[in-house]
Amino acid sequence: MLSLGKISNVRTWQKRLIFVLLFLMLCGLFYSSIPNDRLYTPFDYHLALAQTILSGDLSVENPSNTHDLALYQQNYYLPWGITPALLLIPFRLVFQSQTNGMMLMIPILFVSLFVWLAIYRQLRTRRWVNLTNHQIILFSLLTTFGTLFYYIVTNGGVWFISQAITFLFMSLSLLFLIKQGNNTKLVSSVFFALSFLTRNVIAIFLIPYYGLLFYFDRKERQPNSSLSFVRVILLLLPLVIAIFFQLGYNDVRFDDPLESGYSYQQVAPRFVSDIETHGILSSYYTAHNLKIYLFNPVYYDLQSPYLHFDYEGNSFWSYQLYFWIIVIALGVLLHTSMRVKHKNRYLLTVITNQKKMFIVGLISMWVLFFAFVQFTIGTGWRQFGSRYLLDVEPFILLLTVFSFDYIKKNQLIRYVSYALIVLSIIIAVYAKRLFNGF
Repeated sequence: MLSLGKISNVRTWQKRLIFVLLFLMLCGLFYSSIPNDRLYTPFDYHLALAQTILSGDLSVENPSNTHDLALYQQNYYLPWGITPALLLIPFRLVFQSQTNGMMLMIPILFVSLFVWLAIYRQLRTRRWVNLTNHQIILFSLLTTFGTLFYYIVTNGGVWFISQAITFLFMSLSLLFLIKQGNNTKLVSSVFFALSFLTRNVIAIFLIPYYGLLFYFDRKERQPNSSLSFVRVILLLLPLVIAIFFQLGYNDVRFDDPLESGYSYQQVAPRFVSDIETHGILSSYYTAHNLKIYLFNPVYYDLQSPYLHFDYEGNSFWSYQLYFWIIVIALGVLLHTSMRVKHKNRYLLTVITNQKKMFIVGLISMWVLFFAFVQFTIGTGWRQFGSRYLLDVEPFILLLTVFSFDYIKKNQLIRYVSYALIVLSIIIAVYAKRLFNGF
């Protein structure tokens, strides 16, 4: 008979084998997603900024292309956050002129997979979900290959680099938000602050996110007392530092701490007239954006190329089919709640329970951001899907996991959910291959 130690070693090697296989599959899929004629990052502005930072400057010298750069006093600047350029500096120092932005995308892809493995395992540790190891791996593969993240991280354009890094930082922030421990909430705040420095639009999540952060910190440290003033200041400190850093960064470049560069951005010709008339944010864009995000589905065909998408973007529910798991769960929840007599008591448990408070926070952040993008000019030209929604992709993924855990006891619904996840992965990978031809 095998001893317990030998059995444990076997299981350990099985886990290591799974990780090796996942790693090899990631490598294969990543390189198969790169266009055949290149392995570089188009519009490599972040790399150019990394070089000028090493030279003691914050402008981009002699850019090969000026599209979307900010022109101020005869100098070109990046309107995006500084974080990608800072992360590219070590690559620039090591690889010199051979550096390209895809070098940063490769580790982001791998790290994100294992971060989400840790997130799903942490949800199980907290007993918020009851997922098997195989289900955790399946959802981790969905996160990496079946979402907008896969298209963004394998594209490598300057806009996409910012979004991919923000996705990783926000994922790490969520991991430490749900992880129990003395300093985990402080670490979560640090990664949230880094997300803000990468994409300032993350400020939209500030109130609901820090509401959850303070709530969980108080429950875990002082369950029966209020959060101390010193503790609140400590948890807010990373964000405060990030905000003052951004204000200083803006002031040095544009002589205005509140100007990040979008007022001076060299936009595509098709946007010039609208910006001059309505600005970057306006209710004028809402009707167009609602059509794209909700009523402009991807069309499927039985003949090649099988999938037809719009450069302007497509309705998220038509290609991220795993979203329908949430819809199914809502239907089941509604059917169940109709049979609950004490509805007020039921709603009270939603408010007071930690897990359900977390779900309410996820929903509120998704709704806030979705409402915001309806007022923005454009939806992300030349893309598959609607790439602006990558900023709320982590919230949708978590809501999907909670929904699956709620409905998985029904065997038919469980298999339908598996099919939706697999189809989402197939569509995302195939769509990326199609887009390489454009």
